Amino acid sequence: MGTLFTTPFWGVVLGTSIRNFGAKMQLNGRDIKFSTDPDSRNTGNVNVVNAQYEMLKYPLPLYFQVGISKSLHFG
Repeated sequence: MGTLFTTPFWGVVLGTSIRNFGAKMQLNGRDIKFSTDPDSRNTGNVNVVNAQYEMLKYPLPLYFQVGISKSLHFG
């Protein structure tokens, strides 16, 4: 989200923006799933157990930017 403000001074424009504003992020998808043998020393038990990695939610870094511009005319 951003905004521009044209000042009344010599055509100078001020701009601001904010990024990554919102909810926390959590990784998800097929790459976090895996199969494992919980007790490889014991034969005759379940060979494979389907599991997935536990993914925590974390906030994205919040960025706030400010800029200034001026059109230059040569000639």
